[in-house]
Parts: sequence; structure tokens; C-alpha cells
Amino acid sequence: MTLNVETVLAVSILLSVFAAIAAIGSSLVLGAGFERLRAGFEAIAQQTNFFGDKLNKLEKKVDTVDSQTAKSIRTLELQVIGITDQANIFAGSIQELAEKVEGMESLPTVKQEPEPANPVANIQRYFNSDARNILVTASKDKELKRKKSVKAKMHAIAREIDGPSPLQPVADVSHFAGEEDTRQIRYH
Repeated sequence: MTLNVETVLAVSILLSVFAAIAAIGSSLVLGAGFERLRAGFEAIAQQTNFFGDKLNKLEKKVDTVDSQTAKSIRTLELQVIGITDQANIFAGSIQELAEKVEGMESLPTVKQEPEPANPVANIQRYFNSDARNILVTASKDKELKRKKSVKAKMHAIAREIDGPSPLQPVADVSHFAGEEDTRQIRYH
């Protein structure tokens, strides 16, 4: 069998056309696959960004709740400390009363005078008695000291909770008309 040049040339052109068509087809198929693959990666990136944003917002909310919880716990601790101080002051007041009662027992006894028929004289005698004047003076001094101590502690607690502010009571009672009384007065 003899092959002439034209046959070989025709077969080679035919093979080259077939190869070109195959190359174009494969590039189209691969290009479409690549586009689908790129679109899939973009979808994954969008979902990752979405969940990342949601996780970031959730983390911020958790931090906010943690800080509020810490502040609430500190406020409760200060209130417990205040209640403890008040209980200690109350116990001190009870102790002072006991000491006053013991002091009353050690006071000299007042001689008993016969009851006058005039009740005004009894009242005047009571107000002029030394035992009553000593008790009134001592109790007023102790009460004044106790009030100053409690007020100083309340100011310290208020400053620690609210921070520094002018010295004035704060109370807004305009919106409590007719409701259960739940207002709070804070001293600064």
C-alpha cells in the first residue's frame, strides 16, 4: 500500500482539527467546573463570615453579661457589708442599752418622798432629777455619734457604688403616685 502525501496531509489536518475541538471542549468543561468550584468556595466563605459575625456578636454579649454580673455581685456584696455593719451597730446599741441599765442600777437611790397630791409637782420633780438628766445627756451624745457613724458608712457605700457626686439626696417620686412604694433614696 502506498501513501501519498495528500492522504497523509489530510489525515494530519483531520487529527489536528479533532485535537483542537477536543482541547476547546475540555477547556469549556474545565472552565465550567472551575467556575462551579469557585462559586462553591465563595458560598463557603460567605457562610464562614456569617457564622464568624454571629460568634463575634455572641462573644460581645457574653462579655457584657459578665461585666453586668460582676457589677451586680459587687453591689450585692456592698449591700451585705452594709447590712452587716447595721447589724453590728444594732448589737452595739443593745450593748449600750445594757450598760445603761447596769449604770442605772449603780446610781444612788433617790429617797422616796411621799407622793404629793399635785401631779404637776411629780412631773416637775422628774424633769429636775439628776438621774434623768444624766441619762438624757448620755443617750443623746451616743445617738449623735451612732448617727454620724452610720451616715459616714452610707456615704462610703454610695460613693463606691455610684462614684463621686455632689452631696445631696436623690429621689424621684413623681412616677410612683398610686403604685407600690419601691423608691430608693441614695445619699451621695
